[in-house]
Amino acid sequence: MQALVTMFAYAAERGEHFKRYDAHELGYWPEEPPAFGGIGFDAIIACHFIEHLNNPSDFVIRMVHRLNRGGRMFLEWPSENSVNLPPRAYFVAAGVPLVISRFHDDATHNDLPRRDDVKAAVLAAGAQVESEGVIRYPWLEDQLIAHWQTGRADTYALQAAYWSYTKWSQFLVISV
Repeated sequence: MQALVTMFAYAAERGEHFKRYDAHELGYWPEEPPAFGGIGFDAIIACHFIEHLNNPSDFVIRMVHRLNRGGRMFLEWPSENSVNLPPRAYFVAAGVPLVISRFHDDATHNDLPRRDDVKAAVLAAGAQVESEGVIRYPWLEDQLIAHWQTGRADTYALQAAYWSYTKWSQFLVISV
């Protein structure tokens, strides 16, 4: 049976689940961007990547140019809400094992990309923003916390609930 979706991964280091992908490439952006034989993509998902880059607009423009006509890209990164939250140490001292609380808890983050700047890069690349916003799932937050409290979930569930509750992440859906 032929796969309905062909999945590719790109990262600086091989992830533990890379064997699940049809292909993967390793590299450091922008010196070693993913090539994947020059193919075009119907969809690109880039989550929590552009906040680590010196030039997020360059990434957005290059990825838009890799999309096939009618293709879409889901781009997610921290929102303005993530900047002024209490530091991780505050939660750890209270016995709440968050991995990251606010934007600056992660020393690998560069400046927070402004949504208007990212949208300008989308338009400069000849694409459009189909939808945008911050990410919040109240029902899921409650379920994740309940699972964490009963020991049926790891700390990632608590982290995901916290990020949702605080509107930690924002997104754009980009189409060509």
